[in-house]
Amino acid sequence: MRAVEYTHTYKKQYKRLKRSGWNMALLDHSVEALLKEDQAELERLWDHQLTGNKKAFREIHVGQRASDWVIEYQLKDDGTVVLLLQTGSHH
Repeated sequence: MRAVEYTHTYKKQYKRLKRSGWNMALLDHSVEALLKEDQAELERLWDHQLTGNKKAFREIHVGQRASDWVIEYQLKDDGTVVLLLQTGSHH
């Protein structure tokens, strides 16, 4: 199982989404899939590499592939640590 680290931005966004009534169980499930490296679930959540100036980062969609809610993250230390950068909608 991978270790996890959080940026200050991610923590602030998490609190804001929780206060706004978003379903945090979906977010927690998506993070757990990342940490357990559950390939079937990550494929369902559309785990993918970003492009352009964010090509060092990856993204998954929370809840389902078509969801607008995303988690942006980076794999560190040869993939053993997940750094959660930010979460929220594309818009």
